[in-house]
Amino acid sequence: MTKTAQELDDEYDALIAEGELVEQEERTATQKKNLWQAKCYVWWSEANKIDGYLDKKYEERGIANNKTGKRINFRPVLKLLTEHKISSPELTMTSKALNAIDDAVMNDPEYFKDDKEKKIAYYIRSNHGITGLAGYHEKAAQDDDEIATTEDDNLLFTLDDDEFNAGFLLLAKAHYPTHNQTAINQTIQLNKTADGYSLALMLDAGSTTLIDTIEDAKIIDPILINAYRNDLTAAHNAIRTIIEPLHILSIPYSLVT
Repeated sequence: MTKTAQELDDEYDALIAEGELVEQEERTATQKKNLWQAKCYVWWSEANKIDGYLDKKYEERGIANNKTGKRINFRPVLKLLTEHKISSPELTMTSKALNAIDDAVMNDPEYFKDDKEKKIAYYIRSNHGITGLAGYHEKAAQDDDEIATTEDDNLLFTLDDDEFNAGFLLLAKAHYPTHNQTAINQTIQLNKTADGYSLALMLDAGSTTLIDTIEDAKIIDPILINAYRNDLTAAHNAIRTIIEPLHILSIPYSLVT
């Protein structure tokens, strides 16, 4: 049934009012997030003053802390403060923005001395938000095919291994129980993880002696991931037909020269 002009007018007025409310809620949410981002920076700057504090936090939560040249790598602290609940694009964008904030604070420490969190939040808003500080507004005006050449631009496309490790670990644990492995005669009780994995400490002094077995997942999981990533039997057959011949035919550069 076709609506009357009055009904459409009523819906029009309702949509205008609802739109204004939504816009206000978005502004409020953005302001709250900007303040939270400012607090994250201030917390990082204080934590960074205590030698080894952040490294310990990263290690406890299995977060890689890769170096990124002259720029500060804020990705680990963002993963820490969001408990990994942050997408890779937002992680990269916010890390770049925090570098811009750090530059501003270092260049004008007197201004940011008092009410630092509020001033940084205002600085974020006055520079078109995190996307503006990350330089994304400028990049949008550039040719899409332009190749990034600066260290900052290259950081945009750098992903840490730990972003993939959770997936690799799941794949490894799905792969090895269903594929034949070298069997050993087990006559001792192994210390093992809930998944059945154990790390053995052996001594070969004429005869092989088992010293201890380890069930610490923090030690075992990285080894399991590394084994899986280097195991050609874990690759799809189509990939193996390409990789294995290349692996056999590869010649060290030192022999070529």
